[in-house]
Parts: sequence; structure tokens; C-alpha cells
Amino acid sequence: MSKIVRLIVVAVLIGILFFYFQYNKPHRNIAEASVFMEVSVDDIYTEFVVDESEAYQKYHDKVVVLSGKVAFVDDSQEGQLTLLLEKPLGKANCQLSMEEKPGFWKKKVGKNVKIKGLFVGFDDLIGEVQLKECSYYQ
Repeated sequence: MSKIVRLIVVAVLIGILFFYFQYNKPHRNIAEASVFMEVSVDDIYTEFVVDESEAYQKYHDKVVVLSGKVAFVDDSQEGQLTLLLEKPLGKANCQLSMEEKPGFWKKKVGKNVKIKGLFVGFDDLIGEVQLKECSYYQ
């Protein structure tokens, strides 16, 4: 019986250690991560319209650079800054990282820019590519 108790205790300790290290592992720094692909908002939108599942597999959890025209900057939610990139065909909703300054982005409205961010999804209802942890890309 004591062998079984020891085995259970060891298994529980291994489980606790596993979850502890998973919970405390460092977050991925998107600003310093390598870029998977540079693409325009229109091109990525077209890929999703043509074959959503293939495009999702291609871009899921990848760092991409999107180019498009800044249509709107929203800083109304506390601690969040949202940027909307537009092209004639598609849109991209970019959640900017906390280091980004609203004043900088408001000056960019109406101008073409490149945004680096982590792809998180595509909303086919409103035809919008979604990125998070975005930053200005030169």
C-alpha cells in the first residue's frame, strides 16, 4: 500500500510542477518576434474569402505585418488602443500594445502604415482580420 501512496504523491508533485511552470512561463514578445509574412489588408482578406480554413491554418498564431490605411483610432476603453486599417476590400482591427501612444496614431489617420501584430482571427460577419499586441512597423 505504501508504494501506491508514494506513486500518487510523486504523480501529484509532477503535476503541480508542470502546471506551475506552464502558468509562469514568459509571454511571447511580439514586437521582437520574427515576422511570418508581410501582406496587405486586401490580400489577407481575399485569402479568407476564398478559403477561410486554409487561410486560418496559414496565419493562426503567427506574427504578420499588415499594410493599409489608418481609418480609425479608438482610445475610449481604458488601457486599450484599437486601430482600424482599411483598404477597398477588407479591414483589420488591431489591438495595440500598451506602449503605443494614442497621439502618435491619431496623426496617422488617413495615411498608409504597416502594423506588426499577432494574428488572432477573422470575423466573417463584418469581414475583419483581427490582430493583437500590434505595433508600428517600419
